[in-house]
Amino acid sequence: MVRCLLVVVFFLVPALVTAEDRLQPLEEAARQQEQLQPGLGNYIAGIETGQIETLLKKAAGTATPRDATPGRPEFTWYWVRGMDSLIVPRDHETVDPLRENIANQLADRLAAISERNLIPPGKADLRREVAEKATIKTTDSLLGEILLKRIELSFAEPIALQGAFYTKHLTLPQDEIKNLYFDIDAKTHTIQEIGLLFADSQKLTAEIRYHEIPGGLLAERFKVTSPDGSIDNLLQITYTEVEGFFLPGKIVRKIHQPEQQDDFTASFVDHQINQPLPDRIRMQRDHH
Repeated sequence: MVRCLLVVVFFLVPALVTAEDRLQPLEEAARQQEQLQPGLGNYIAGIETGQIETLLKKAAGTATPRDATPGRPEFTWYWVRGMDSLIVPRDHETVDPLRENIANQLADRLAAISERNLIPPGKADLRREVAEKATIKTTDSLLGEILLKRIELSFAEPIALQGAFYTKHLTLPQDEIKNLYFDIDAKTHTIQEIGLLFADSQKLTAEIRYHEIPGGLLAERFKVTSPDGSIDNLLQITYTEVEGFFLPGKIVRKIHQPEQQDDFTASFVDHQINQPLPDRIRMQRDHH
């Protein structure tokens, strides 16, 4: 009787391994990201880029930059934990449609470093919901001395990930996904690689590298490529230490894909840490 009971229990255990259990390494990676630099609530930085004239021309259309706006506009970046970044002209009194257009262009290019998390926080339930529709395979492999845990999700029908598994600013599509995998470093709980297979059989791979700081690792390099070379995107972040925190000091962003070509470089200066936001900026943030 005891032997039969043990046999029943043995066969029941695999059935109890849910999508939530199989996604555990991914959720641990998300928690590690959230815990980085917990004392950093906000920062303010000036933006320096040699491409303001390019942005001016794009914003002004047929108008020349000099005719469209007086002087060369400067911009300030307001970053607040858990919220979208805000880019505003440094000269707040002369905000006009042209400067606002440039600010929006800058915000689009800085969005990838505004979102400090690779895995969207607060979407664990949605990840489980999507994963329930997949066949999930988990494997371990050694890369040198690094133990990688791979979580692979295969879908019988192409599916929309709904922004549950990676942030929208990684230049990775969210729709028509047939297969998705994550390679996760078992020791550091960091995502080393993301792979995608789409309904049209196109493949994309995102490789991620990190910068070590006290208490963990900050993602500093994202390389997204396709096997045929038609897509070759790069995001490189150089960090600078300010008052014990590690903040973006420079960004290099290159988008090379059939429907978009864009190279952008900017530096960030005069960082201010955990300062009260000006009333006007706070009100603008609340309505952004």
